[in-house]
Amino acid sequence: MITYCFDKSLHERLTEYTDILTSPEKILPASQVMLEWVCDTEIVIEPVGWQALWNVPLSVCAENQVHYPLVVLVEVLQVDCSILSALVKVTWDELDRYLTFPTECKAKLIELYPTIKQTNTTLDIVGTAHCIDKLRFFYTYLWMPWDNEEDDNVDWVSQHLERRIKFAYDMRQGSIDKQTCDLIRSLVREGRQIWDKISNLEGQLTDDEDKTQTADTTFELMHLHFRLQQIKSEMDVLENPTMREMVLKHQSSIDKDTTNKNEITCYFVWLNGTLKGLQETCDKVQELLPNDLSIKIYGCLDEALHTCKTGDMIILGEGKHKIDGAGGLETGGTIRGIYDARHTILHPKDLNSASTLLDFSDSSTEVLLNNICINLGELPIGIIVRSGVVRIKHCIISNLSSKEKTVQTGIVVMPDGRLIMEDTLLEFLGTAVLICAHGEVVMNNCQIRSCYVGVQLSDHSSLTANKCVFDGCREYTIQMDTEKHVSDETKYLHYNELPNNISEITLNECHCVQSDFEDIVLKPKRIVSLAEWLDVDPKM
Repeated sequence: MITYCFDKSLHERLTEYTDILTSPEKILPASQVMLEWVCDTEIVIEPVGWQALWNVPLSVCAENQVHYPLVVLVEVLQVDCSILSALVKVTWDELDRYLTFPTECKAKLIELYPTIKQTNTTLDIVGTAHCIDKLRFFYTYLWMPWDNEEDDNVDWVSQHLERRIKFAYDMRQGSIDKQTCDLIRSLVREGRQIWDKISNLEGQLTDDEDKTQTADTTFELMHLHFRLQQIKSEMDVLENPTMREMVLKHQSSIDKDTTNKNEITCYFVWLNGTLKGLQETCDKVQELLPNDLSIKIYGCLDEALHTCKTGDMIILGEGKHKIDGAGGLETGGTIRGIYDARHTILHPKDLNSASTLLDFSDSSTEVLLNNICINLGELPIGIIVRSGVVRIKHCIISNLSSKEKTVQTGIVVMPDGRLIMEDTLLEFLGTAVLICAHGEVVMNNCQIRSCYVGVQLSDHSSLTANKCVFDGCREYTIQMDTEKHVSDETKYLHYNELPNNISEITLNECHCVQSDFEDIVLKPKRIVSLAEWLDVDPKM
């Protein structure tokens, strides 16, 4: 299903938004920005009767217990311009598989992608698509959650519009380095999560509420507002090209000094236990490491990760290790458990600050994860492999709840990323492994158990699985989104029916157990890349 796609220049975007948001007689405070969009939408958009693809948000998939990411065909029954949303009827041909998913839903306009082919050809669908494209770009890249707290005497347009458009295009065109882009995405994501939480808490405050509960809620709101202002201050620096260059030069000099120290350091993390247990653990560590290796002892994995540098090694004792990212090992290094993987668990430290437990980027040095358990908790993604090689051996990747989470993805392999897994178990996830175009995955003697989809991939990606077991996949063992091998109709295959011309998939001595549907499905290519669905797009 082909949708409208617009590739606009910075100047075109700036002209469009200036025409919509500026008036010679008055300033436009942040509190009035949405009203201007409401007026523009009422004039341009078709109110009813057009078809679109709906990029279903994670929250809706979770609420209705369906696999995420999900894109479905819908018909617009009514547009509500006052809240920039629409009532849509789902015309998805696979809806009968999901009895919990309603046939009519409320969708934000920015989640809809009008299709070129329409049943009613008299509609101005091009104008509607243009309107939604402008709205989507604005609220995705230009509007920040802290803008809601700006004073009414500040003109939002003169203060932010041109600078933020240039900032967005600098990121999309690669003018800002990868590390800074990752930081920016993380700050914006955290800011949006905080604002959603603030809105929910403020909606819960009532006059009849218990005084103790009200005090707790008020204190939490104060903390959230304070953190939101901290994020705003950081983003103000990063949006300013001069300030950003100064910060990056300073960081570069620090990184250069650190890089000059080539020796590898081992960090041994011991949480707690008896003296006898510590002695036994130290004996095991001694067996693993050469005698002349420099070693430091920490009581917290998160501290060790933010102290270490590329290429270092971290050895973990038993326990639940809470972390908020890969720290210094983001660009290469080793994390290794010395006991059973189920007893050496990496767990998210703060569910509000990130969507991923481990994010590996630009790994010129190989990453090795060995004998540990990656617990997603409530995070949507466990591991992202952005580039370079990541090896995972004798590990478990799970949410440890013994229940499938339809919206969780174990590992995402981005373009130019390479993942090699050996003797690893992935369980209780929505999608075990997701491979973007030009990403590569090799799986040896691995098991995918009780997931909705085993492996999801697209054209120009690569999956090689040797002696792997796919056990109890609720939907498909392998799902491929393609425009090379199917046109408009979905094609279902059993394992032994895989055509030789599908070079992206190689299966050797693998077998499937208790799959509810066909083993392999080939689906028409979606509207946007897999990475963009999951908010891990390197462009922004």
